Amino acid sequence: MTLTAAEPANIGPARNNSTLASKRLLALWLAILVCWPLGAEQLFPPLILLIYIIICRSSISKTFPAEIPFNGKLILAFLFLAVFSAFRIQENIRVITFTRDFMIWATALFFLCHFYACSETGNLRDYAKYFSLAFWFFVLTSILYVAFPSFEFPSIAYLVSPSSITDTMMGKRFLMKSLGEQLYFLGFTDRVSSIFGSPIHLACLVVLLLPFAMAFRRSAWSKGLTFLAALFIVFFAQARLAMIMLLIMPIVQSIYMATFKTKRAPFDILLLAAASLTFLVFAAAYFDEITSSLSDLFFERRRGSAEARGQIYSLTWNWFLERPFIGYGTQIDVPELDYPLGSHSTPLGLMFKHGIIAATLMITVLISTLMSHISLLRGSITRQESRFHALLCAAYTCYLMLLMLNEFIVDVYHTVILFVYIALVTKAATLKKRKHIVLERNRRMQDTVVPAR
Repeated sequence: MTLTAAEPANIGPARNNSTLASKRLLALWLAILVCWPLGAEQLFPPLILLIYIIICRSSISKTFPAEIPFNGKLILAFLFLAVFSAFRIQENIRVITFTRDFMIWATALFFLCHFYACSETGNLRDYAKYFSLAFWFFVLTSILYVAFPSFEFPSIAYLVSPSSITDTMMGKRFLMKSLGEQLYFLGFTDRVSSIFGSPIHLACLVVLLLPFAMAFRRSAWSKGLTFLAALFIVFFAQARLAMIMLLIMPIVQSIYMATFKTKRAPFDILLLAAASLTFLVFAAAYFDEITSSLSDLFFERRRGSAEARGQIYSLTWNWFLERPFIGYGTQIDVPELDYPLGSHSTPLGLMFKHGIIAATLMITVLISTLMSHISLLRGSITRQESRFHALLCAAYTCYLMLLMLNEFIVDVYHTVILFVYIALVTKAATLKKRKHIVLERNRRMQDTVVPAR
C-alpha cells in the first residue's frame, strides 16, 4: 500500500513540539470546544476569536502577532470586491446571510495572518500531534452519534434566545446541538456531522487532516487503523465523493511521487502501471456491470439530490453570465428549487455571489496552497519525508475536488481550520525556500573563497 506517512526518525526530531504556533493551535481547538455548546458561533463567528483571545491571554501570551502574507492580501482584495457586490442585495434575510459570511471571512483571515506569524518551523510534521487530536475527536464524536443517534441538547444561546429566533429553520439548525442528522442511504438513517453544520464539512476536513493523523502514528497497523477510521467517518457521513477520494488517495500520492520524485518512486511507478492495466482490463470485461453498480450506489439512491444539484448548477451558471463581474452579493432563493442559487459549489458560488474577479482571487489562494505543497515535496530530502509530503499533496488535491460540490464558507469551523491550515503550509514553504536560498548563497561564497586561497 502506497498510502504512508513519514517515519519520525527519518524526518527530524519526533519531539512534542512546543513552538508558539503549536501551543496556539491547541488553544484554538479548546476555543472551538467551548464555542460549540454556547451555540452562537455560527450566527456570530467572531465569538470563536473572542474566546480564543481569552484562552491565549490567560495561558500563553498577551501578545497576538500577525503578518499578512501574499495570499492574505489576495483575500483582503477579495473582501473588498465582496463588499462592493453586496450593494446589489435587496432582501433583508440575504443581508443577514451576507453579513454572517463576511464575519466568517474576516475571522478566518485574522487566524490566517496570526498563525502565519506564529509559525516557526518548515517541518509540517511538527503539527501532526495537534491535527491528529482534531481528527480523533471527529472520530469519537462520530462513533458517539452512531451509538446514540437521538443525542441532542439545546445550546446556551438557544435557551436565552426569543422564540422568533429559535422557531426559525436557521435558529434550530445552529442553536440546537446534535452530532448528526437523519437521511436514508444504504440502509442507514444516521448521518454524522460531528460539531459541523453539515456532514460534508466533516468529510472534507477528515480528508484534509488524514495525513497528519497518519504521520503521528508509528507502526503500519496503526496507520492502517487511522485510514479505516477516516473511511468510517465519511461512510456514516454519507459523503459519496469523499469515499471515492479516500480510496484513490494512494494512487494520487503515487502520481505526485512519480512526477516530482522519480528517482525515489520506483514502487509508485510500478503501482501506477499495475493500477492502470488492471483498470483497463476490468473496464473492458465488466464495463456494463461496473457502471450499473456505480450508478445505483451513488446516483439512484440519491436521485432527488443529484437532480436538485444539477438544476442549481445550471441556473447558477446562467444567472452568473448575466452579471459576471459584480455578482449578486449572496445566494438567491428561487421558488421552484429546494436550495438557493450560488450554493453547493465553492468556485461556482464565489463567481455567482461576488463575480469572476473576486472568485479568481480566492481560487488563486487555494491553488497557491497546492503549489506550496508541491514546493515542500520537491524540497524534501529523505524518501520518507517525500512520501509524507506526497500524501499531503494527494489529500489537499482530493480536498479541492470536494470543494467543487460544497462551500466551505457556510461553516465557520470549516473555514477557520482551512485558513489555519493554509497559513501553516504557506509559512513552511516560505521558510524552506529561505533556508534553501541561504544555503545556496553560502555554497557560492565558499566556491568563491576556496580558489582564492
